[in-house]
Amino acid sequence: MPTITTTVIINSSVEKVWSVLADFPSVMNYNPSIIKSFGHTDKPNTGSGAERTCEFDPHGKRTALERITRFEDGSSYDFEIYGGTQTPPVDNFKGTVQVHRLGENRTKVESIINYDLKRDPINWLIGQTVVRRIMKNVAGKGLFGLKAHIETGTMIADANVLKQTLASIR
Repeated sequence: MPTITTTVIINSSVEKVWSVLADFPSVMNYNPSIIKSFGHTDKPNTGSGAERTCEFDPHGKRTALERITRFEDGSSYDFEIYGGTQTPPVDNFKGTVQVHRLGENRTKVESIINYDLKRDPINWLIGQTVVRRIMKNVAGKGLFGLKAHIETGTMIADANVLKQTLASIR
């Protein structure tokens, strides 16, 4: 089972960082890969059991359904992709998001992604090369988008906004 770990340091309190991360449906505010995200009306927006739909194109045709499976308020949660039309070409996609206080206004955020490669030879080969790179890239954009969003208050709508915002805070 491949594991991809990505980290970012955010110049903000762990409480502020956690408040953004814990609002599970609001991922579109900081992840430039997601055009639109929303919670499910019959589920909570935070905590274990919270669910969201993430849309990757403006027409809502490429989606992923995600849910929180474990939630430790103020420190971490686990989530999984359980459906949708644009799921990664892997099985058993699971992620963990953790926050660590480094100082009064300094927080480390860690994203850990685990997945199983599909068993057929073509998907396995693609998984060994392309999928790993794509997963690492998407996770990195999400975390750096989070940093830019929290440190500037800017909604990170796409990769260009992310690039410009990061340049302004470096």
